[in-house]
Amino acid sequence: MNTLEDYFKEALTHDVIDHSLRAHVNGDGKPQFYIHPAGADGSTVDFVVDGNTVTPAAMQKAPPEQNNKCCHAARDGECGWEHCPQLRDGEPAKSGRTCPLPWQEKDEE
Repeated sequence: MNTLEDYFKEALTHDVIDHSLRAHVNGDGKPQFYIHPAGADGSTVDFVVDGNTVTPAAMQKAPPEQNNKCCHAARDGECGWEHCPQLRDGEPAKSGRTCPLPWQEKDEE
């Protein structure tokens, strides 16, 4: 799934019309959000907003090295960071492991 349009088309094929969305400001100062079907199985996708342009977060450039030192998951544990070791390793479903990167508050840099 590459676009927000693809996400909605896929959801609508399963009669999913309600969605949950979480937003935050990423390390580049851009609004970023992830969205997934509310109360139904389906894909969770992550996007960056720049004006009226919505781009899949995975298509963003690699983060600066200092961004690799802390966990990027939201407080609810959902992570859409393309370099996430949890997503890369199939966790926590594979072994129950929590993120190996430490949690860091935004203002602790």
